[in-house]
Amino acid sequence: MPRPNGCARYAAALALALAAALTLPLSASAAFVMTMKQIGSDVTLSGSGSLDTTGLSFVLSGTDDNEITPNGAIVHAGPDASAVSLFEGLLGPASFGPGDRTDATSGAGAAVGLEGGKVLMVPEAYQPGDLLTTTLTFANATFDSLGVTPGTYVWTWGSELAGTADSFTLQIIPEPASLVAVVLPVGGLMLSRRLRKVRSR
Repeated sequence: MPRPNGCARYAAALALALAAALTLPLSASAAFVMTMKQIGSDVTLSGSGSLDTTGLSFVLSGTDDNEITPNGAIVHAGPDASAVSLFEGLLGPASFGPGDRTDATSGAGAAVGLEGGKVLMVPEAYQPGDLLTTTLTFANATFDSLGVTPGTYVWTWGSELAGTADSFTLQIIPEPASLVAVVLPVGGLMLSRRLRKVRSR
């Protein structure tokens, strides 16, 4: 069997590196990480971590609906109609896709999320630094039907100097088939450029 030439080995290594980079978890520096995945016929979100609200300004208390609105950077995870407190002062993306509001099929754990990419939502009696875990499920849904764009989205607040810096991260992880669709064209482009260089010599 012939051995792969340098170009083929380079393209294969690039494809593996890109796939690994897209699926690696974030470093431990992110205080709260929420991950969205396609699992079978459902899209699920799961999040865990702690949050420091001392670098934010309290807005109000109320109740939430478990939903996402990608084009408004809104994600409300946890049980529906939970008592929550809202804090403003976040900096980050104004959306994580073009989709409009979609209500979740179910949610569990703590009520935690974002409102418009500028407001943090936590359980009403939340104490800064306490561990939060949360889930959200959209039955019979896909990333396309929800209008979300795969990627990593980070919202930050507070001050390193004051010891109040913190972050909320949303990772939208594509299915393996979607990774192949991203990696193969890039690998093919790199291979064709390399072949052109070899031929020009």
